Amino acid sequence: MAKVLATLFSRKYCGLCEEAKEALLRVQKRVSQNHSLNLLFRKADSLKVPFEIEEIDIDAPKFRKTWMKYTYDVPVIHLNGKEFMMHGVDEKIMEQAVKVIIMSKKS
Repeated sequence: MAKVLATLFSRKYCGLCEEAKEALLRVQKRVSQNHSLNLLFRKADSLKVPFEIEEIDIDAPKFRKTWMKYTYDVPVIHLNGKEFMMHGVDEKIMEQAVKVIIMSKKS
């Protein structure tokens, strides 16, 4: 089972970024619930959900290159380091992609 890291590139005072973060958290919750149920039926040792979210403020000085790339496109979401969505989150597409990644590889 593979782990998924969703990286949200955002900035302060960005309404779309806040909406994207909330959408990612909803997807994470749904994936977590489904994952936990699947593991319970398989009697797994751990219920840890392999879907994490990190947020990066592109306006921070250490992310200058990221700011140059995404300043007009936030929010931007990467899945496992690959650009996946811009300008918002389509929850259905995000949830499907996360589930495919989780089930595609064994860790």
